[in-house]
Amino acid sequence: MSTNFSPLSRTQSIEQPDYPALESLHRAGDDLPRYQRWVSKLFSDAASRVNAKKILDFGCGTGILSAYYQAATAIQPVGLEIDHRLRACAQARGFEIYGQLAQIKTEFDFIFSSNVLEHIEDDGRALADLREVLKPGGYLALFLPAFPFLWSSMDSRVGHFRRYRANPLCQMLADQGFEIEQCRYYDSMGFFATMAYKLLPSSSGEPSAVALRIFDKFIFPISQITDKFLGSLFGKNVFVLAKKI
Repeated sequence: MSTNFSPLSRTQSIEQPDYPALESLHRAGDDLPRYQRWVSKLFSDAASRVNAKKILDFGCGTGILSAYYQAATAIQPVGLEIDHRLRACAQARGFEIYGQLAQIKTEFDFIFSSNVLEHIEDDGRALADLREVLKPGGYLALFLPAFPFLWSSMDSRVGHFRRYRANPLCQMLADQGFEIEQCRYYDSMGFFATMAYKLLPSSSGEPSAVALRIFDKFIFPISQITDKFLGSLFGKNVFVLAKKI
């Protein structure tokens, strides 16, 4: 999704800005397959528990998470992506993709979104607009970058407005008419990797493809173990599952 994101009113036209780090997004799909499959499974497991059938991938990017989701569940999500280049990539994968909420004439059982809300300046308004396209009792699942003190040049470069802490995020969702069902941190080893990246003198550049693959193959699997014990305390990302009330 883009940094120049106007409020997502269902009746408002949204221009098509350029995502500031398109190449980074493509590389994440190519170089972090284990990580991407795991994030998708986090969403698909949550959706399966509530028997959700009508799914929206909010800020679907190139459609990589939707592709993993469909492979795991045989349910094809609908996608929303405002960047026309990313939308074309997702459409090439065979997904039904929209450029704005006003184009969608249905309500969803479940909306998932990975690393998108931090790109939206008025994130509270975005949550309110997403609530409008959820059925009563529908669910919203968010996976977001955590802890403001982990902010680095990478956050600036890819157009983030913020990183999140669990409690304020849950309060914002509650203020927008959601009931929190699950909220915890994930990727505890990624927390330390991000801190190291932030402190390195060379951190003005992007992690190399080799570094990403090492993380995906060796470091992230450790996180899957340590998160069982550390997820209530910290992690590189925060996950929240909330129900529309």
